[in-house]
Amino acid sequence: MTADFESTRLFLHGSSLSALPDDVTSQRQLTTLDLSYNQLMDLPEAIGDLRALEFLYVSNNKLSRLPESMGKLKALIYLNVANNALTALPETIGALGSLVELRAHDNGIKSLPYSIGALATLRELHLDNNGLQELPDSIGRLTSLRVLHLRRNALISLPRSIRSLDRVTHLVLRGNRLTTLPDALGEMRQLMHLDLRENQLTSLPEALRELQSLEKLDLRWNGLPETPWLGELRERGCVVYT
Repeated sequence: MTADFESTRLFLHGSSLSALPDDVTSQRQLTTLDLSYNQLMDLPEAIGDLRALEFLYVSNNKLSRLPESMGKLKALIYLNVANNALTALPETIGALGSLVELRAHDNGIKSLPYSIGALATLRELHLDNNGLQELPDSIGRLTSLRVLHLRRNALISLPRSIRSLDRVTHLVLRGNRLTTLPDALGEMRQLMHLDLRENQLTSLPEALRELQSLEKLDLRWNGLPETPWLGELRERGCVVYT
C-alpha cells in the first residue's frame, strides 16, 4: 500500500485495498480522500465522521452499497462512486447540502431516492450506464443543475417536473426506451445540447421549438417521421442530426 499523505489530503488509489484501514476515519482533518481503483466491497459507517471532507473518490471498487452515514458529510462538494456495483443510493444523500457534482455512472442503480431533490447546490449529475426506469418527481427541485447525463439507462418516460430544471444546459438521454417526450422539455430554456439518440421516439413535442438557446439536437437512431419544424431550429443555427 502506498499512501501519499499531506495534512488534509490522503491518496490511497490503486493500493489493492479490500477494506478501509481503521486509522483513516480518525483523521478528522481530511478534506480530500481518494480510494479509487481498489477492491473495496463496503465503506464503514465511520466514514461519516470525516466532517471536513470536500472531495471523496471511491470509483472503480466493488461497492454494493453506501453507508447511511454519508449524509453526515455536510462539507462534501464532489462525490465520485462510479464503476461500482451499487443498486441504489442512500436516502441520506439528500442531506449533502454542499454537493456540487455527483458521479454515479456505471453501476446498477435501479431508482433514485426521493431525497435527491434536496441537493440544492448540485450542478452536475452523472448517471450514465445504470438501470434507471424512471426519475422521481423530486428531480425538478435540482434548480442549480447544469449537466444531467442519463445515457444508457432504461427510462421509458420523463417526469413533468423536469420543466423546473431551467438552468440545465446539457441533457443526455441517449440509449433509453423513451417513446414520447413531455411538453415540459420546452421550458428548459437554457438547454444548449440535447442528445436523444437510440430511443424509440415516434414524435417530438412542438414545445422543443421554444428552446432558443439550443445549439445541438441529436435525434439519430429513432423512429421519427419527417418533422418540418426542425427546419426552424436549423435556420436559427442549431445543429440538428436526424
